[in-house]
Amino acid sequence: LVPQENNLDPDLSVRQNLEVYGRYFSLPSDLLDERIPELLDFMQEFHARTFDVVTGRDGRVVKHIGDEIMFTDADPAQACDIARSFGEIG
Repeated sequence: LVPQENNLDPDLSVRQNLEVYGRYFSLPSDLLDERIPELLDFMQEFHARTFDVVTGRDGRVVKHIGDEIMFTDADPAQACDIARSFGEIG
């Protein structure tokens, strides 16, 4: 069977999955060698900053999902304020 949707191989690392997809779309190896570390650094920074925003306002991070974050706060107004503040992250 061949899946009809994009799938990540759970037996590969994130870097290896990115390499596979890059090769699938015929991206040059030198471009992949340059961009994959940049993307991984960007995502690590995103996770760190969003975590700091949520926990800095007494919220709780449930999980990161790619480039999204799921969080909770006991006060709905505070949760809205946290979500609004993501637009201020520079």
